[in-house]
Amino acid sequence: TELGAYGQLRLFEDVQLRCDDPAASASRLSLALPVLLLWSLGLPLGVAFAMWAMRDRLRADASVQHVWGVLLEGFRADGGAYWWESAVMLRKLLLVVLVVALAPDGPVAQAAGALVAVVAALGLHAWVKPYASPSLNALEAGGLVVVAIMVVSAQLLAMDARQGPVESMTGEGSSAAVTALILGSNICFLVAAAVLACGHAHQEVKRRVRRLKLTWRSDNDMPDESRVAFGFAPQRVEN
Repeated sequence: TELGAYGQLRLFEDVQLRCDDPAASASRLSLALPVLLLWSLGLPLGVAFAMWAMRDRLRADASVQHVWGVLLEGFRADGGAYWWESAVMLRKLLLVVLVVALAPDGPVAQAAGALVAVVAALGLHAWVKPYASPSLNALEAGGLVVVAIMVVSAQLLAMDARQGPVESMTGEGSSAAVTALILGSNICFLVAAAVLACGHAHQEVKRRVRRLKLTWRSDNDMPDESRVAFGFAPQRVEN
């Protein structure tokens, strides 16, 4: 919060502490830097390195599939996108770092930095196309577009609340229009995701029903001796 005639930044819980004090900054950095390096940055890089080291066995070795298969679910069968989960984690980290680092420069700089990161991620996704299903690739691209809309819209709302340049450019109805844009883009994305999920569930049900029909037909075509031996038909007992 800002206090005093000079607009000094002080901690809300204890106004005796200045946020720009070198000791406070060093304390925050000593806590944040290890977490950033070891967890936020180290985890995705470590996972990417481990999967790169096993890239030749990711699809062929059953033991590797058992441990790392969850990170390959839905991706291309050729194994060329094994690193995509790590890329997604790094993309989220980059967005957070840019928004926090550019906070002193104002909402316009934050929006510009975040928008550059999202557009770069969208271009990388369009180039790699990591998912095996075209529908999933389209859904991921749509999600990135929605994120870009939300980043720009949120910063426009922040500028409007501070009575900045947006008020003069868009008029009094800017807040309502930007809010409607945020809600509309999210609703459209959720509807598309729900339709895709329902279509996938429908295809899965059809596949299981088809498998059951094939199993039933193969059971009926078996000789009586085999059906009895495998338990598909009751054995006749002669008195």
